[in-house]
Amino acid sequence: MQRIDEAYILKMAGFEIDCNDGKGEPSACHHAGEFYATVNGEHKRAAEIYKNNCENNKYGPSCFNLGRYHLSGQGVEQNDAKALDYLDRGCKSNLYPACYFQAMLLYDGMLPAGSIVQSKASIELLPASKEAKVPLSAPTVPGNTASSSVQKKSDKPLALKIFEKACLGGESNSCSVLAAEYLKPGNPQRNPVKAMEHLRRACEGNHAPSCYNLAIMFKKGDTGVQPDPELFEKFKVRTEELVEMAKGQLTGVRTN
Repeated sequence: MQRIDEAYILKMAGFEIDCNDGKGEPSACHHAGEFYATVNGEHKRAAEIYKNNCENNKYGPSCFNLGRYHLSGQGVEQNDAKALDYLDRGCKSNLYPACYFQAMLLYDGMLPAGSIVQSKASIELLPASKEAKVPLSAPTVPGNTASSSVQKKSDKPLALKIFEKACLGGESNSCSVLAAEYLKPGNPQRNPVKAMEHLRRACEGNHAPSCYNLAIMFKKGDTGVQPDPELFEKFKVRTEELVEMAKGQLTGVRTN
């Protein structure tokens, strides 16, 4: 075990050398940042590396991680405006999980500068690969919880456009949020057919809650969507498969 640890440390040292204080390979810099964050717990140093790699090398995954750092206040100041800026940079590099976080921040509402944050969001840092793995879970707001006296500022129309981009890019959580928006009772833009399309795309990305919602939709039917016992069974079975794969740890998913 000690040999493996030593080999890993040597490998990370190699990445830092290849990074060359931000002048070298961007992916090496990102790996170095991950090492400081996840192994050494030096989040301030990791944030410095991500910042340099994002701003100077325009490396999307580093922009994404720095944006989430600013959401939580870990290693840097908690600042929703800065978080939004770095998430936007990640999104513009077509890193679709960054688009999802950016859209959720806009959808839920940004905290005004100087707001007191009661709790910090946990951070799971993005691997150096741009192919971020999306967890099998219902979408959650990745921001912070503020005092009820603090009024947030949201931009839902822009958020929905960004969700659309992310969904088309294969980001399943974004598809799920869009589907929920199209299924809202009283929404003038309510459109179960569009919701079904987004749920299908999310389910194809192994998003179990979307598979479950598809099953319910085809069981009960909705405006423009006829009940279909075969499709109900298909998506019910797929939901059960995904729940089993995740060992039943999915939030908000039932199979009966």
